[in-house]
Amino acid sequence: MAITQHDLESLPASVIKQRTVFHRQVIKFRELQWIYQLELNFVSPSPDEDVVEISLALPSSLPCDVRSKCSPKLVVMEKELCLGQCHDTLSSLRLHLHSRSRLLKDKYVNV
Repeated sequence: MAITQHDLESLPASVIKQRTVFHRQVIKFRELQWIYQLELNFVSPSPDEDVVEISLALPSSLPCDVRSKCSPKLVVMEKELCLGQCHDTLSSLRLHLHSRSRLLKDKYVNV
């Protein structure tokens, strides 16, 4: 679901600025991909394209024949990124569950 021009006008200036900065970072990332991942043939994102909808073309999202041409180091880096995200999410979930459990224990003690 792309954001229309009308929706963009209703967003706060700080959000628009963040989206613009992120869009520039994606363009720089794509330029580096063009240099280091020659097997990718894609068009750089247009300024009108919603930054949330831009595909990063990481190795796991590529077809098998293209993925086999990717650098093995890049595939390992993506796996490490996924593992890091999993650990962060599990830590956040563990903290949330611990806080909720503590809150319920205090509620039962004080009722």
